[in-house]
Amino acid sequence: LPISGTMSTVTPAANTQCIGPAYARLGEYVYGISFGSVANSNEQGGYLPYTQIIRWDGTTTAPVVYANAPEGSQDIISHYQRLFVAGGRDPGGTGKIQNNTLWFSDLVTATAVGDVLPDTVAAWQDDVSGLTNRIVIGQDDGSDYMVGLAHVGENLAIFKRRGIFILSGYDSTTFNPKTFSKDIGCLDKRSICQYEDG
Repeated sequence: LPISGTMSTVTPAANTQCIGPAYARLGEYVYGISFGSVANSNEQGGYLPYTQIIRWDGTTTAPVVYANAPEGSQDIISHYQRLFVAGGRDPGGTGKIQNNTLWFSDLVTATAVGDVLPDTVAAWQDDVSGLTNRIVIGQDDGSDYMVGLAHVGENLAIFKRRGIFILSGYDSTTFNPKTFSKDIGCLDKRSICQYEDG
């Protein structure tokens, strides 16, 4: 069917302001993982593309680059009014890339235009304890890292190279990852397709 509407052309100032294939809609904004040209060392001593989370409002204005969010991640998804990010360096930008860590943000109410995830380290930390919001998925094995994320009903499917996990729960006190399969995994995020409830 034909789609009518306005087409926006964005002219980014740098390639770090171009949303790559991983992105999520949360409220009035699109959050994505940018392409980059700088390489960062990963946990095996090799290199992964430098990627940052960026936020776009749908206009011709170039996206906002987040300085205080996970970097070098594999995927991003919105779930229960939060952003979930698969792998990467911690939101403070320190330490090595953690390919088996699922980072999640504070709630983004998204009840009005302008509700955004702040570009602060605190937006990725528990408000009471101050600890970074993170869940290690399965064993922290550098060869069996997270590849992609998808919704399955009210749960979140987490695809690793050699396994699939299901994250149940609705907040930081109830999130619970469980093994769904130890025999089947996913090699490429582009092979994951969400349809209706899963």
